[in-house]
Amino acid sequence: MLGLRPEMGGLRIAPCIPGEWPGFRATRVFRGVTYHVAVKRAGPGNAVSLTVDGSPVKGNVVPLPPAGQAEVMVEVELQ
Repeated sequence: MLGLRPEMGGLRIAPCIPGEWPGFRATRVFRGVTYHVAVKRAGPGNAVSLTVDGSPVKGNVVPLPPAGQAEVMVEVELQ
């Protein structure tokens, strides 16, 4: 339901939440990095728009951070 899944190339973000939910926040540790994920509903669907550490990212996979980075901030907009 929350759609935070680890993959070889990063953390896939593919939530499928009820339409009445305004969003959610979650924390996930993946490969020793803490991902702080904030999901906000901006439309009726489940299409994902990602911003990672303030920069837009195409697709729905958060790439692995540079070596030594301990935390990643992920903002997700569902449309």
